[in-house]
Amino acid sequence: MKSPKVTVVITTYNRPGLLERAIRSVLNQTYENFECVVVDDCSSTHKPQEITQKFTDNRVTYTRHEQNMGLSAARNTGIEHSDGEYVAFLDDDDVWKEKKLEKQIDLFERLEDKYAIVYCWMNYRRHTDEKIINEYCPSHDGNIFSKALEGQPIGSGSTLLVRRSIAKNTKFDVDIDRGIDGDFIRRVCQEYYVDYVPEILVEYYVEHGKDRITSQDESGIRDAISGHKIKFDKFSTELNAHPQCASRILAKIAYHYAQLGEWRMSVKYYQKALSTSPTTVTVYRSILSSIKAGIDHYGHR
Repeated sequence: MKSPKVTVVITTYNRPGLLERAIRSVLNQTYENFECVVVDDCSSTHKPQEITQKFTDNRVTYTRHEQNMGLSAARNTGIEHSDGEYVAFLDDDDVWKEKKLEKQIDLFERLEDKYAIVYCWMNYRRHTDEKIINEYCPSHDGNIFSKALEGQPIGSGSTLLVRRSIAKNTKFDVDIDRGIDGDFIRRVCQEYYVDYVPEILVEYYVEHGKDRITSQDESGIRDAISGHKIKFDKFSTELNAHPQCASRILAKIAYHYAQLGEWRMSVKYYQKALSTSPTTVTVYRSILSSIKAGIDHYGHR
C-alpha cells in the first residue's frame, strides 16, 4: 500500500539564514512521500527565494506574498497550496529530527478518523550555543478540548501533523497576533481527538536575536490580553460550562493588566474572575503575585 503524502508548510519572513537549515531538516526526513511548500511572507529581500532554489529537489516549491500578512495567513496559503493527505507546519527557525514524519505517520495510520492531530515532544534549544534549556513533553491525548480551552497544552505548530481536510476547513485565524497555535488546536479539538508520539522530534530554537513573540514587552502583553479575551467571544458557551477555567483565564487577563500597571482594569478582571468561580485557588495566587509586582514596581521608583 502506498504511503500517504504529507504537505510540509514552511513559513518564513526575513530569516534567510535560518530557512536553509529548516528546509534541510525536511529533506533529511526518513519518510520520503512529501512536498515542501515554502511560503515567504513578503520578506524585504528575495533571499528566501534564492535559498529555496538552491535545493534541486523538485519536492520543494516556493510562493511569496506580495504584502506582509502574518503567520496565520502564511500557513493558510501553504494549506491552500497543499495536496497531501496530511499537513505539517515548520517555522523557519525550528528543526525537525530525521524520523519526525515517519513516526507520526506510522501512528496516524493506526488511528480512527476522529483523530485530527498527532503531535510530538520538543526541545527548547538556545540558538547561541545549542544548549537545551528545556524539554517539553506533554502527554495529553483523546478529547483534550477542556484543556485546550484555557491554554496551549500540546506544544508549538512545528510539532503538529494534521489531516489536510480538517486543516483546510479550520484554518488559522488571521485576526489574532498571539496564541495562533493554541487557537487553531482549540477549534480543531472541539470536534476531534489528538494523539502523540512520546519522543522529542523537534528542536524549537529560542534566543537567536530574531522575532519571537514574547510576553515581556508591552506589545506582547497586550497581544496576550487580546488573545485571552477572544476566547470569550469564540467559546462563550463552553466557558460557561467550565467556570473554573473561565475564572483562570480572567485572572490571567487581570495579571497582564497588572504587569502594565493598569490597576483599575486589573481589579475589574480579578472581580470578574472571583464572581465567576470564587473557589478557584489559582485566582488568589495570581492576586498575590500582582500585589507583589506592584510593591516591587513602586518600591523601585
